[in-house]
Amino acid sequence: MSAESQEPAETAPEALPMVWERPVEVARPRYRFAAGHRAYRRHLAWVGAALLPLVIFLVPTLELFFLGVVWFSTRSSDLSARLGPALGILIAVVIVAYAANWFALLGNRGFERRLRAILEEETGREGGDFVSVSVPSATSFYQRYIEGHSDVGVLYQDEDALVFEGLRERLEVPRTDLLDVSLTMNWQFVQLGARWCVITHRTRDGEREGRAELRVHTRSAATVRRNVHATRALAARLRGWWGFS
Repeated sequence: MSAESQEPAETAPEALPMVWERPVEVARPRYRFAAGHRAYRRHLAWVGAALLPLVIFLVPTLELFFLGVVWFSTRSSDLSARLGPALGILIAVVIVAYAANWFALLGNRGFERRLRAILEEETGREGGDFVSVSVPSATSFYQRYIEGHSDVGVLYQDEDALVFEGLRERLEVPRTDLLDVSLTMNWQFVQLGARWCVITHRTRDGEREGRAELRVHTRSAATVRRNVHATRALAARLRGWWGFS
């Protein structure tokens, strides 16, 4: 067999497809625990099953309702045609936004119990705070504005470090690397006054030092609003534990 037949021939650059014509692999999140991922998908299915009918039926129903109200009040078909649908959509958006207080965490209790059992079996850890986490430097557009977080797991407060055991990754912040603990707006549930607990800490890459943020909010309570208060309490506890005023 000749060397020519053993080695594949090089393709000329002009014969390659254009960049936008070449297949691109979509990066998919990787999960550490298959059973935890299944439990998380069941939780999301509960949320979708509750919100989808609400969105599909609420908007047209409210449009028709306000169309009738405006027509009855003014007896003007022109005015009702302009104001009715607009008012219907506006009120529907407000109702859906505030309904998230109850619907966003449907099935969450069962998911938490399953995840805690998995973590106890895999890591031997118990207790901790059940939280959603966002790492701004590594969070995609979908995770930030649609899903609302980059990972879900349990935050453990060890004697010398803060440890997060999540579905997708494990994070550890040594106590000596902590720089600040603060609160900032959580835009996914801004209408409910939601906040992130922002843990600012040092990072090290060889001899280079930097700063990074780990954002968490609790999700053990049954509603988003109750978790707002729990997140504030978590931030206060962490500040006291690390000695911040």
